[in-house]
Formats: sequence, C-alpha cells, structure tokens
Amino acid sequence: MLGEAVVGDIKGTGLGLAIVKKCVEVHQGKIALESKEQIGTKITVSLPRYPGIAISDT
Repeated sequence: MLGEAVVGDIKGTGLGLAIVKKCVEVHQGKIALESKEQIGTKITVSLPRYPGIAISDT
C-alpha cells in the first residue's frame, strides 16, 4: 500500500501525526518532539486553556 507506515507489527497510513498537527494549529497549541535512537520518540501536545488569550507563565 502506498504511504503505509510500519512500526513493529503495527501498520498505519502515517496520517496520525499530520492530523494531530492540524488540530493543534487550529487550537493555537504546540507540539514538542524528543527522539532517542533505539529508544523511541516522545511527542508532547500542549493546548491553551483559553485559546486566543495569552496567559503568562509568571
């Protein structure tokens, strides 16, 4: 199948992260990726509590 991704025995189309990225953009959030060879990849999704309103961390 064209565009098919395989991770271990799990098959997919590879669309999952692209869909997540679009949803995060729509909600004005952020995606962080951390990848370690032979260990795996950690993906962190952060969404604002109140989209469109900037809230400082201080």
